[in-house]
Amino acid sequence: MSDKPQNIPAEKSPSNQSRTSDPPNTKMAFWMVMTMLGILCVLVLSVLALVCYKAQSSLWGDNGIIEFGKWTVSVLLGAFGAWIGGGAAYFFGKENMVESNRSTEAVLQIQQNTLQNTGKRDYVKDLPLATINSTFNFNPNSTKEYIVNCLTGHADYWWVPVFDQEGKGIIEDLLHVRIIWDDNFGDGETVAAFLERLATQETLGKKYEKLHGPSFFIKVTPDDKVADTARRMEKSGAAIGVVTDEKGKPTHCFTKQNLLTTQS
Repeated sequence: MSDKPQNIPAEKSPSNQSRTSDPPNTKMAFWMVMTMLGILCVLVLSVLALVCYKAQSSLWGDNGIIEFGKWTVSVLLGAFGAWIGGGAAYFFGKENMVESNRSTEAVLQIQQNTLQNTGKRDYVKDLPLATINSTFNFNPNSTKEYIVNCLTGHADYWWVPVFDQEGKGIIEDLLHVRIIWDDNFGDGETVAAFLERLATQETLGKKYEKLHGPSFFIKVTPDDKVADTARRMEKSGAAIGVVTDEKGKPTHCFTKQNLLTTQS
């Protein structure tokens, strides 16, 4: 399945529609400006007609006509300025409105594409993965005391990785921090010794069954399918997924909640 959004045909593209026809608000603005200019024209013509009438009837005299003429010129200049201002407002307002519509449609299209891509994560490598801290690692001979000292600098860590004894960088187990803080795990006891006790003591083993081992985490590769990974985690009850490279070394991790969120 392709992660690319479907192309929108050119004749149906919102951006193309905005270029071929004005938005309804732009048409309304145009008629409002035209109506205003029409009223101004009527007022100007009325003033001119009144001046001509008074001039012909000589009712005001020369000084009266001059004063009225000055007033008329100021009215005409004001009307002309209003006409220029109205035309400029319409022209620039129209362009800004069209550009605003295009920008809004572009943002909506980006959001739509993002929503379409969300959930189309078919493989583990497409998930929001967290990088595993390679310096925070332990082996079966690590003691509880040593692990606790290391955890003091990582208060937000809630599980502890246990790697192979040979130093190949292969992860063998994850321990929930509840195991580390529990009194059943002695301060000088090693991880290997404690896990051995969990395997031989049934009551203790059941208590921590969901806090380590295959019931707590699974290993996956970047090319594993998300659907298959979700089924594995659901079947085992695992809360953590550890992503390993071709050599089996852990590189990233994710939680079951991350997986469910991407599928919702």
